[in-house]
Order: sequence, then structure tokens, then C-alpha cells
Amino acid sequence: MRKDSGTIDNYLFLLVSLLVAVIVSLALFTNMETLQKKIQINQIARQYILKMETVGYLEYADAEEMKNSLNDIGVTDISLTGTTMSQTGYGMDVVLEFTGNLHYKKISFPGLFSPETADETIPVHERRVSTAKN
Repeated sequence: MRKDSGTIDNYLFLLVSLLVAVIVSLALFTNMETLQKKIQINQIARQYILKMETVGYLEYADAEEMKNSLNDIGVTDISLTGTTMSQTGYGMDVVLEFTGNLHYKKISFPGLFSPETADETIPVHERRVSTAKN
């Protein structure tokens, strides 16, 4: 009778694969928050460019409301340079352009089982152009 080889070889590959899958999943979930915030920034920009189409420019109250919405999701140092802030005529271009810094938590794994978190910022730039329909 012949002795079967040990079963540790069979489970070692499974355990290593499971560990790699957990690490990849953690990295994906940490980046999902940043991607979700970017999607929210795009939605806010879309909402306000549609308002600008009907009015012909970005009104002061809408600008403040937009800044508050962006602050709520973590964007700071917001600048509206390049945005159409005065009345334009029918058929003219209206531009919504803003820049800022998006704050998020970065999780890294310098050691295999020791995750570290750090507050990081990335620059955000959004530019939308449409036609005034006022």
C-alpha cells in the first residue's frame, strides 16, 4: 500500500488564494468611496449646468448651494473661476467650471496584516458647457 501525499499542499494554495482575494477586495472597497464621491461631483455639476441653461448663468444663490453640496461630500477650496456668472443671451454658451480638493481616507498595507489609514486630498476639476435657453 502506498501512502497518499499530505493534504497541506492542497490547502496551502487555497489559503494563499483566499488571502490575496481579501487584500484585493479591501483595496477595491477603499477606492470605491473615492469613485462614489467623483460620481456625486459629476451629478452636482450636471444638476447646476441644467439650471444654468434655463437662467443663462449661475446665480449667486445657486453657486452657494452648489458649494455647500460639494463641501458635504468632502470638496474644499472650491473656485468657480471660468464659470458664467453674468446673464447671457439665448443661444450663447454657458460654462460651469470649478476646481477644488477632494478629501478622502487612503488605506494602505505596508505590512501584510497591518493596514494604515491616512487623510489624503486629490485635486478635482469639472467643466461643463451648454447653450443658454433663456
